[in-house]
Amino acid sequence: MARRANAFGLAVALACAARPRALAAQPARAAAAPADTVPLPEHPRPDFMRAEWRNLNGRWQFAFDRGDAGVREGWYRPNGPMPAAHRVLVPFSWAAPASGVGGDSADIGWYARSVTVPAAWQGRRVFLV
Repeated sequence: MARRANAFGLAVALACAARPRALAAQPARAAAAPADTVPLPEHPRPDFMRAEWRNLNGRWQFAFDRGDAGVREGWYRPNGPMPAAHRVLVPFSWAAPASGVGGDSADIGWYARSVTVPAAWQGRRVFLV
């Protein structure tokens, strides 16, 4: 099932409701990763770690909303009219050089990405955290 996710947080993960599992030791991260890898692949909130989860870091659609029109115009709707102005590298803030957006041009910004919920999660509670 494909869904469009609009996220206002920067660290996001798709998690299926289940019992938390014990955390394994985290391997050291390399200083620089190839461009096609997902940045910060570890769980964004280890205290909320679940056995079944998906990291949503990576390239997202992004648009500044200088006129505060997004809600009024329905940018949050699946296939809504959100302008495809930029692509942002999540989990970085749009103002961070690593984001790829290159600036802090507005007070309001929208992130969007299509997400496919695994078939095994059908009928279960799914959280975006």
